[in-house]
Amino acid sequence: MQTAKSIDERAGETHKGRTRVPRTKTTRALALLLALILLGGLVWWTWRKTGNPLIAWYTEQKITAHYRAYHPGEGYVVGPARYQWVVRADKSAGMDYVCTVRKEASEDVEFPAYFSDGAVFSQIDGAVRSGCNTYERFKNLLNSELESGATAARLRALTGEAEVHAGFYTTQEGPLFDPDAPVFRTDEEYDRAGLPLPIELSVSFSAVGAPAPADAELADYLLKTKAVCEETGQPFAYYSVALAFKPTEQKDPVWWAAEHIPSEEITEEKILDYLAALDCGVKANCGQSLNGRNEIIEERKNAWLISHGYEHCTH
Repeated sequence: MQTAKSIDERAGETHKGRTRVPRTKTTRALALLLALILLGGLVWWTWRKTGNPLIAWYTEQKITAHYRAYHPGEGYVVGPARYQWVVRADKSAGMDYVCTVRKEASEDVEFPAYFSDGAVFSQIDGAVRSGCNTYERFKNLLNSELESGATAARLRALTGEAEVHAGFYTTQEGPLFDPDAPVFRTDEEYDRAGLPLPIELSVSFSAVGAPAPADAELADYLLKTKAVCEETGQPFAYYSVALAFKPTEQKDPVWWAAEHIPSEEITEEKILDYLAALDCGVKANCGQSLNGRNEIIEERKNAWLISHGYEHCTH
């Protein structure tokens, strides 16, 4: 009389040409171990890309504790830690956990901070006290005014396509972003008529099938641009205009530009003489739109932030 086979015995039999793995305690343990290895690998790979949530939480708690201890009642709020590339205070670089710290009731006090070796390091001097954040806020407000008003739309209508950008211009040689003597002061009220530096409008016009412009055509677009700004109540101290001409849709554009032209020179009587006196390199093919270039002040701001990175928060 045949006895019934156990489940584990039947599991090892050949079934339709395939051999099944016996379901023993050993195979079950190996399967569980393999699953744990795969799960651990997935967690490791995820943490390598996005960071360890436990370390992120620990970093946030330590930075929060620092500002509660040394700046009680000042309204500092510490955001969640992000795992990102950082150039640390000791100039070493790598991935680390960084929190954004901001101050309630302030538009300009916002800066990154990280925790290392029992201390907090931040960019409050480089980003806030230097005036960099205030500069960015004023520049954004200038551009918001252009888009919310009729100025940008009317300028684009001149050729059907144009890039419009507002910013600041200066020939000042001294430091612009110095915490001891900032040009843009933290939480300074925005007043278009009383901004700390002259403001400039840059417009890149595009057209298809037009010839390369002469001085008269550059002058014409400068006069039109200035007239639109004055009619909409948004005049600027300086104007830069670029004209892109494409013989066909398939051809790369040829860029001509007149840059940093003082408003007082943009008149019917003066502008042609002013352009004729410019260095020919200023008006020659510049290869790209004005808005694709780094502004002079932007370059100085970025250089400042690179050279004045994270510093130890002693208090």
